[in-house]
Amino acid sequence: MLSRRLSVVTCQICSKVFSTPATLNRHSKLHNPLFSRASTCEICQETIVGRRNVISHARTHYDESNMPEKYQRIIRSLVRDQKYRKTAAQKSYICEYCGREFNKAINLQIHIRRHTGEKPYMCQMCGMAFYTRQQLSIHIRTHTGERPYTCKAAGCGKTFSSPAAIYMHRKIHSDAQMYRCHICEKTFAKRLTYIGHVRAHTNERPFKCSQCPGAFTLRSKLNLHMNKHKQEAEREALTCSDCNTTFATVEDLDAHCADQCYITVHTYEEGEELDIDGQAQVIVLNPEDFADIENSFIEEEDGL
Repeated sequence: MLSRRLSVVTCQICSKVFSTPATLNRHSKLHNPLFSRASTCEICQETIVGRRNVISHARTHYDESNMPEKYQRIIRSLVRDQKYRKTAAQKSYICEYCGREFNKAINLQIHIRRHTGEKPYMCQMCGMAFYTRQQLSIHIRTHTGERPYTCKAAGCGKTFSSPAAIYMHRKIHSDAQMYRCHICEKTFAKRLTYIGHVRAHTNERPFKCSQCPGAFTLRSKLNLHMNKHKQEAEREALTCSDCNTTFATVEDLDAHCADQCYITVHTYEEGEELDIDGQAQVIVLNPEDFADIENSFIEEEDGL
């Protein structure tokens, strides 16, 4: 009887042959600098893809009693993932907007605020609003200067205002979390920073601005760029067209235009062509003067 596996697939980079496309796909991750999750064994220099495979390979060199800390962290991470999957099976609160499921009503409530835009917690110092009370508490520290989280790594001692900030910082001290550029060997603690760095080498800029020719390596950089466009549009909307003064609010601009701004009026001698860019006489008038001008016209009409 003929075998069903008559065809094979070949890696286009290293020419290795595999029996199935799925096997080739797993192998191809070894060659992809952006999305590879590969680790190199420090003892035998073998490259392994996948956290479970890394631990299985490490156990061929180490006992559980002398397992290095970087492998112990991976084991703890796998245990947490297993607990999360068990919790996910018990989720019963479903978002009516996107169908995402949650195991607590409060988590669903906070999630729905991102759909509706509701931000019930407002900073009394600057007016910024937030989805949760915790976000507001962390933000207030930017005003007070409080930084209660301290890095305990030897010789560091840096302080941070939020748990997320110190969590990302700790990756700098962890060899297991470092991403190494295959072009210049530079290492990074954050995967997104690493991806942006590699794209700078390859000149890949997939995130393009819809308002100008600008293009960026990361979506976060595009968002910062779009905020500049937004700020420019807001400044333009709050700028007086007569005197080019910019105001903080629409109310301030309206008050300025109604009571303070001087309006430029172009006047022409009789028989002169209407050419604003020419040598016509220019007079600057206060809005209050228009009442007198209008009355003078009425008196002249009455005299006729």
